[in-house]
Amino acid sequence: MNTLFCKIDACRATLEGYSAQCTMTGALKKLRSCLKRAKLESKNAVVEHMLPLAASVRAKLLPSLDATVVQATCGVVASFARQLGAAFAPFADVLVVPLLDAACVRRMSAEDPAAICMASTYCVEALAETTLLSVKTLHGYYKAARATRNHRTEGGWKRHLVVKLLGITLESCTKEELEPEYSLLKDFVREALHDNFLLVRVEARQVFSSLYDTWRTCARVCVYACAAHSCGVDGGRICDHWLGLALQCKFPSKACPRLAAVKRDPPKVVNHCRRPAAAVGPDICNVVDFHMLLVVQLLAVLFTTTVADPLHNDCQACPASGPDTKIFAAFWESQSNCQRLVADASNRYITHVIWSFAEPLEDGTVKPKLQFWRDQHIKDCILQLRMRCIKQIVAIGGASFRERFLTLKDPPSLARFKTSAMQLVQEYDFDGIDIDDETANMKATDKNWTKNHAPTVLNYLHALREGFETIQKPDEPKYLLSWDEFPFAWDIAVNEGDVGCENYDGDEGWHRCFEPRITSLVDFVNIMFYNINGSSDELYVRMMNTTLPNVVTTMLPTNKIVLGVCAGSGCVKEQPKGQDVYNAGNGSAHYGGTMLWSATIDILYENATAINRMGRAGSYGVKLPFRSPPT
Repeated sequence: MNTLFCKIDACRATLEGYSAQCTMTGALKKLRSCLKRAKLESKNAVVEHMLPLAASVRAKLLPSLDATVVQATCGVVASFARQLGAAFAPFADVLVVPLLDAACVRRMSAEDPAAICMASTYCVEALAETTLLSVKTLHGYYKAARATRNHRTEGGWKRHLVVKLLGITLESCTKEELEPEYSLLKDFVREALHDNFLLVRVEARQVFSSLYDTWRTCARVCVYACAAHSCGVDGGRICDHWLGLALQCKFPSKACPRLAAVKRDPPKVVNHCRRPAAAVGPDICNVVDFHMLLVVQLLAVLFTTTVADPLHNDCQACPASGPDTKIFAAFWESQSNCQRLVADASNRYITHVIWSFAEPLEDGTVKPKLQFWRDQHIKDCILQLRMRCIKQIVAIGGASFRERFLTLKDPPSLARFKTSAMQLVQEYDFDGIDIDDETANMKATDKNWTKNHAPTVLNYLHALREGFETIQKPDEPKYLLSWDEFPFAWDIAVNEGDVGCENYDGDEGWHRCFEPRITSLVDFVNIMFYNINGSSDELYVRMMNTTLPNVVTTMLPTNKIVLGVCAGSGCVKEQPKGQDVYNAGNGSAHYGGTMLWSATIDILYENATAINRMGRAGSYGVKLPFRSPPT
């Protein structure tokens, strides 16, 4: 390993001798190549020799204020971690605190501070996924963030990121690696469950799930532990609570012995109450704090076959969709943290989340992964949203990949498209597919979309319907298929010389005519109003008052027409003021609903303004049936 040690020393000398950040990235990449070829007799010895290099990387990485350098460098460092495993932890600890600081700062002097924050966040998440971060370091950072003056704002974001890293560490490392940290882990999760920042508590519940998935035999420790606050469910009566019934068979205790048989009568509902501390004896299991009650619910989901409805002691099915059901479809860009969507109160208006985008490859195959780096994170979000009866759909395509749909004219490509799309749906347990095929009258379609590509569209939509029928289970709702359409697709040539929807506006054209035969193949069509060329009110008024009622409805039933709008920086062309509310209201009153591009932009940067306005304007949201308590 002497040769490798010499390369490490040379890399450190390069970093200390030059100021250019590109030199740092290049030197680290050369070291990565040497590390891949080297025979590692002792990983610990290699990491020990690399520690001075970590200090050099830290000294040059963040002062650069260059997001590209930060991301590229962290990619190399993450590859070191993958090769060296848990032994790499001391190196990662040198970088983790300054990276956390950079990831959480909201205002910096850099030209693009948001990019720096995102790159630093990516970096620490990549490190957490590839090596064992010090739980002691993370916990210390968490406590320091709680002690800051603005602990509810900037400190809250810091704690949220730290708890997220803790969850990634739990999912990425083995039980044997984590065993020495168990006591601190348990206390850390407990503190996070009672944090005063909502997103921290939401993230902590996911960490709790991972913790007790690893240490299932210790689940009783949290179920029957005393919490920090004093308002909740009296542990002495938890045996009568519906959650108690679900948990007793799994976690018997002195106060709650295992039942001889499952009770058939509806259990009593225990009211929340306050009790003096002296009334709670040391032998009574006491589950307190409202958030702890949610954790107990989570345990019931994790460790029992079914979870009862607290009112009826049975499972509650989602309401079936009907012809009059109104859709509020919101796109979520999968490269962003979907827990922001799950935790935002505005999601009560959303009926369908469209995850964007699944990439079609040049051979027709649909890429099996979405754009976020951790699949399980997206699956967790999908599960949490589905528990609220919100449909989950994956969008295939997007403007960046539109020409790849043209390859589906070839039968082998079409077969690969069908097979891989069904595999994607099953892998993430999606409720359907949204097709965002933005091909048009352009050079690649020989200036005529209707003649040269519409038949291919009909073929692949038929193939997807056949695929859904193949994977459909008898007791499942029907899989959904939707289509995204340009607003000018129904333009009619009125005057002599007009071409209407057959307009060819250049090699990269964005006009085409709607193919009426699509109607019978899809469940709804999202009309992308935000693709209207120009922000003239006249164009929007004509679309709403003339084209929709007089033309579109002759090709589509009104319940399949969904009016799409954009939010904030998601608008390529500025739309008229209030158009989001106008589309949402008309979509609910006269058509099938509304659609938003995108909820990501609206929630992350616009405080969910559009979702809330649109939701209220159309009275949207999943309408769950009212269930009265048993008498």
